[in-house]
Amino acid sequence: MKILFISPYVSTEAKPYVAPFIRRIYNELQKDINIVLYSFNPNKKISKYLKARYEIKNIIKRGDFDIIHLNWGHTILVIPFFINTKLVTTFRGSDINGLINKHGKHDLTSRLMFFVSKFAYWRSDFSIFVSKDLKNILNVDRNYAVIPSGVDLTLIPKEKKSYLRKCYEFKDNEIIILFCGNPSNLIKRYNLAKEIIEEVKVNWPNIRLVHVWKKEPREVFRMMKASDFLLQVSIQEGSPNIIKEAIACDLNIVSTPVGDTPERIKHLSNCALSKDLSKYEIVKCLKQSIADFQSSTFNDKKRERIKLTLTKEKAAIIRVYESLID
Repeated sequence: MKILFISPYVSTEAKPYVAPFIRRIYNELQKDINIVLYSFNPNKKISKYLKARYEIKNIIKRGDFDIIHLNWGHTILVIPFFINTKLVTTFRGSDINGLINKHGKHDLTSRLMFFVSKFAYWRSDFSIFVSKDLKNILNVDRNYAVIPSGVDLTLIPKEKKSYLRKCYEFKDNEIIILFCGNPSNLIKRYNLAKEIIEEVKVNWPNIRLVHVWKKEPREVFRMMKASDFLLQVSIQEGSPNIIKEAIACDLNIVSTPVGDTPERIKHLSNCALSKDLSKYEIVKCLKQSIADFQSSTFNDKKRERIKLTLTKEKAAIIRVYESLID
């Protein structure tokens, strides 16, 4: 079995924070199967897609691949029309949900991405969705599986929380709230997170928002273990890896009900989902979660780790490959 694994985004030494989950699953798959990675940076330019399409056409001619595995639906644009190779596409969120412009709306680009993803589903021999939510939006009914990205459990720090808090100069009496993501990405709503923290400070003056962006994955894990809460206020998500990583690090979570976040945290102690996307509801959830956190020592997140591993993701993907070449 020989696989061509294509992704427009992948982490590098220079940019370890760009889609690190792609590099992780590729490295994991590489342990068991013959797999080749091709990546390119589209940068919203048609010329980049055309160049990638030309290069991939030549790679396919030389490579004798059994399966081509695309990541994100719009990556279908780099695949030549007439190929006999089996095609798998993983849909990861923005390809189906779209992007938000400065007015808080989905623009023409988002609508085009959705239709391209619809075509990718029709063109693929098998489709993988990282959450049920994405599968339902695309309204699929054949040859698919829901396979969330796995967590690299080796990244979980072995140091105690108290030690890590000292490393980051977090005070013992501070309630540390992490916000992870690109502050300029309007989907993430960083400015809203800051407003929410200012409101909650009326009740808890010792609350502190810590913004994490452009950090290596290992550093992010260390900061999560040193903190008390992860705050996610996104308008939309697919299957946010930061939620699964926070669970693995025993971090409490307050989030809007986006992607597969509800099924990840709704049953966990000191975690909360807002009823909607409004600031009022998120503030209410955060206040309740902090109150519960300060009065409870119960932690039920460790047993969740086994459900979220890279090994499980790898095994599920390999089963998909095997089903296509039997």
